[in-house]
Amino acid sequence: MIQSETKLPWYLVDGHGTFVSIWNFCITLLIIYTLTVAPFILVFQDSYIQKGENNVNDMTLVQIEYFIDIVYCLEITLNFFKRTNGYKNLDEIALRYLKTTFLFDVVATVTGLYFS
Repeated sequence: MIQSETKLPWYLVDGHGTFVSIWNFCITLLIIYTLTVAPFILVFQDSYIQKGENNVNDMTLVQIEYFIDIVYCLEITLNFFKRTNGYKNLDEIALRYLKTTFLFDVVATVTGLYFS
């Protein structure tokens, strides 16, 4: 007899599912973008916010950076609900995340929001 997998509670996300795979791919693209653009922003700060027509600030790049920071905040939230093979309930998942990479994620994201 084949054992059927138990259904996940509505608040947990399968760490090996399609949604998480697509989400991780998007996060990887955002990290590549950040690693590529950040050095240019640091070196060419004058060009970061340019004056456009009628002396209006062109905030497109700044808005993109804020969007990326918001996505990183969503990633932090999602990590509290990603079920893996070893951790299957919410308490174990949250405790594992808090003990491992949570502090690094928060510091990286908050400093990005603060210094933007």
